[in-house]
Amino acid sequence: MLQYLEEINPDKVYVIGGDKAVPSSVLAGFEDKIDRVSGDDRYLTNIEIAKRFNDIISHNRVYIATGLNFPDALAGSALAARNSSMIILASNKEREEIRVYLNSKYTNYTVKFVLGGNDVVKLENLTQMFNYVN
Repeated sequence: MLQYLEEINPDKVYVIGGDKAVPSSVLAGFEDKIDRVSGDDRYLTNIEIAKRFNDIISHNRVYIATGLNFPDALAGSALAARNSSMIILASNKEREEIRVYLNSKYTNYTVKFVLGGNDVVKLENLTQMFNYVN
């Protein structure tokens, strides 16, 4: 990866996740180009990503995937990107930070996609995230 970065010499390198996920030592030589986006856990990192790229995200649709396993979010990310949309990770417990973010940005959403069945993303979790489900 570092060889590729040296070849393309980008102005900025986005690093998603904290130092535990992507150690700074891995990015030696690019410190001045790093823009790290992270939170205390995967859910807060997800919200920080949404905040960082807020200006290029369409807020009229949202994709929800479990934060406990990656295949649904990975598969849905291409579709979300094609629609300039965000994938929000659903927690299996109430997360105030997720609810506050969703209800501040997605008040006028027209489409909500849930990636995975009710066994994966529970209806009660969606209710907590959006204050209601329609």
